[in-house]
Amino acid sequence: MGEQVLGVRRPEFTLPDLDGRQRSITEWDGKVVALNFWATWCPPCLKEVPEFVSLQEKYGSRGLQFIGIALQKPEEVREFVAEHEVNYPI
Repeated sequence: MGEQVLGVRRPEFTLPDLDGRQRSITEWDGKVVALNFWATWCPPCLKEVPEFVSLQEKYGSRGLQFIGIALQKPEEVREFVAEHEVNYPI
């Protein structure tokens, strides 16, 4: 089995969002963060995004935060994000 990471402090990092703003993981300190690495050409990824949108809607106010890390250029992702009403940072 893999190494247990519960209780291990995550590394500090920043990534640009779809608008080019740098977003730091520290913005979500105190929340349970779910990082999702995905792409619009990945069928399993496309299938899970609506579920993540639903979970973010249901549990976001209780401390859950999804963050999508797209493996593509922003212009390749924007239409999908708008069409599927993604409610978490990409």
